[in-house]
Amino acid sequence: MVADVTTPQERAAATDSYYTELGNLRTYKQQISFGMHVIVTMGAFYAFGHVAGIAITDNKALHPLCGLVLMIGALVMETTLFIIRTTVPPKLHWEVEKKRRDRHARAEEEREEKEREESGKEKDKDA
Repeated sequence: MVADVTTPQERAAATDSYYTELGNLRTYKQQISFGMHVIVTMGAFYAFGHVAGIAITDNKALHPLCGLVLMIGALVMETTLFIIRTTVPPKLHWEVEKKRRDRHARAEEEREEKEREESGKEKDKDA
């Protein structure tokens, strides 16, 4: 009863903004994979910090504290990398698009040149 009055460009922009809001984690497998990656990274940094705390100081209260500091550092690092990944467009896509446009432009120039040559040959035949 009601027609869709949005243009294809508007629908594409809405879809792109939806995926950007999700951070390009479109499927549950990607979301779980990223979550596990963050948890494993935090655990590894905690273990490294705890061992570093054992090597640095004899105070047993500081061993877990060193681990916690590195674990929080890992979380901040992962958050920063995630924000950068979702807000900065990858240059590869721009380069691919530019190369595609260049290829099409060269192909169009070659096609026009062939047409000019063929029309020049036809004129020579007529003359």
